[in-house]
Amino acid sequence: MKAILADDEEIITRGIQKLIDWESLGIEFVGIYEDGKKAFEGILTKKPEIALLDISMPGMSGIEILRECRMMGIRTSIVFISGFQDFEYARDALKYGAVEYLLKPVIREELIGALEKCFSRMRQNRYEKAGGEKEKETDLSGLLQTEDTCYIPVLVQVIHRDVMEEKMRKLAEFSVSSFLEKYIESRHLGISFIKNGHIVAIMKGMGRMQCREVLERLAEKAEEETLQKLFFVMGETVEQMSDLEQAFQECLARKGYQFFAERLPSCILESGTQEFWKEIDPGRFEKTKDCLVTAVANKDNSAFENYYRQFEGIVCRMANGKREDAGFYFCSLLRLVQEKCWQLGIRTAYKDTTALLEIGRNTLSYEQLTREYRAELQGYMDDIRKMAENSDSRTFLRAREYIEQHYAENLTLNILAEEIHMNPYYFSVFFKKNAGENFKTYVNRVRLEHAMSLMLSTDKKTFEIAVETGFRDARAFSDAFQKQYGETPNSFRKRLKEK
Repeated sequence: MKAILADDEEIITRGIQKLIDWESLGIEFVGIYEDGKKAFEGILTKKPEIALLDISMPGMSGIEILRECRMMGIRTSIVFISGFQDFEYARDALKYGAVEYLLKPVIREELIGALEKCFSRMRQNRYEKAGGEKEKETDLSGLLQTEDTCYIPVLVQVIHRDVMEEKMRKLAEFSVSSFLEKYIESRHLGISFIKNGHIVAIMKGMGRMQCREVLERLAEKAEEETLQKLFFVMGETVEQMSDLEQAFQECLARKGYQFFAERLPSCILESGTQEFWKEIDPGRFEKTKDCLVTAVANKDNSAFENYYRQFEGIVCRMANGKREDAGFYFCSLLRLVQEKCWQLGIRTAYKDTTALLEIGRNTLSYEQLTREYRAELQGYMDDIRKMAENSDSRTFLRAREYIEQHYAENLTLNILAEEIHMNPYYFSVFFKKNAGENFKTYVNRVRLEHAMSLMLSTDKKTFEIAVETGFRDARAFSDAFQKQYGETPNSFRKRLKEK
């Protein structure tokens, strides 16, 4: 899409060119002018779709350019940029059909809004040129043929860059939609239009292999012209136009795969195929997750990189086109890492499941999602590394690791003090200072956590769990449990069964 820019102040033209990423919208400036007469000549010779003009310029004013364009039937969308806040200028600009009237200094959001209006007007101009007053959302007349033919509905999606804000994404989609309509209809391949916010292409009179080839060429051309990468979901081939709606609904059911587009072998996904998504053994998922948690806890960068690559590949397949599921799988990993940090006495910023899921929901692609969650994991690994670098922290870390490994034994303060080569009295003070609670309370809490896990995942009796988790007998376990959770182990289990 071509555009020109005219203003007699060079600082203004330079500023506008830097204000937004024009290339990402598929807009190329084919002329930059400092006077009105040359700007008008640029409109006549280069035929831009958009012209950004100053009102007051030497040679020819912006209003005069607009008036001449309208008299000659030139449909270039004109946006005025002016330092004048005079009502007369604005009235004349709108009278002759200016798209928008912006005041200097130009505000980025207002410029984006003006471009949205330009795209909308260009689309309407094409409809009027085609002889229709309504948008082609409901007009399928371009598909009608006297001979028998077939149709393939295609959902067209733009693969947005991670850094692109919502308004810019919408403008990029406008640009792509405009390109598709001209490309497809000028070559008599079918029609393209927007329906309920989705870009739709209906290809006619071609087999599925031919359709794939056409879409591949279309993707290449679209990237050249608009700088946007496209993803297509091909629907089933139908012979009746009345069947198109149902076939397209099947395309919409698979629109979530666009989020994973960069992991797919092709930019075209055919409805009903399973060319990429495979069943994953749940055991492999759990094992890889556990290995990742261990790598983070051990500050092992090499193992972390290896297992993280495996994990993101497994999650990509398990999610099966559902971004929310992918986010949930990563959240389950992060919660385990949070628990591990807590066990090691590392006070990291806690994020609940809702906050962790929101990280994934705010991403535009699976690649961005994996980068965001990777950063979260590396943050935990950095916290562990910083703690280990501190002498007292290293000693305390050793103590907690020893408790985690020996909680089921007859573990006493004297045993642990001897293990880390510290006087028992000093160790008691040291431990409470770093843990925030005394040794006995801490060990009981660790034992209770493991006991709770056994109660939830096994049918073992209370006395068996007590022995396995280091309590001297069932009574001691029951007393500690009630003190911590406000009810006895038997009462807790009974309540779970009732649920």
